[in-house]
Amino acid sequence: MPAASGLPGSTGTRVKSWLALTATQGAYAMPAPQRFAFVCINQRDPSHPRPSCAANGAADVFHELREEQGRRVDTSFKVVASGCTEACMVGPVIAIFPDNVWYGGVIEQDVPEIVDHLQGGPPVERLRLRGDEWDLRPPEMENRPPPTA
Repeated sequence: MPAASGLPGSTGTRVKSWLALTATQGAYAMPAPQRFAFVCINQRDPSHPRPSCAANGAADVFHELREEQGRRVDTSFKVVASGCTEACMVGPVIAIFPDNVWYGGVIEQDVPEIVDHLQGGPPVERLRLRGDEWDLRPPEMENRPPPTA
């Protein structure tokens, strides 16, 4: 049976027409996001020595970021659920790109300030991760030397 994409009114023809329209008028094209907020929602077994962002409320933070974005009707940034971002000791963690800003210990009440940053405002300094917060060793492992490359 021949493909229907070339028939008048077929899906293929409609898509080609829509693409031609958006290329010439740009009326329906959605702009690419300027920033991305990657929210770690990793979940570990509760017996694991390192905590997980999910156990510290990351799903609530993720949901609130999406809700705040909707309230502001802003498509200039994208909120993305991510896996582990490796700063487990200070989760929930959010990474803002392309700014390369990392937030830790985020709670729902912090979301409006983070969205201000996503909309082009300054980073939320009190939430930014410092170098020592990247040490992934839980307290029971503190006497061990850090791994070598």
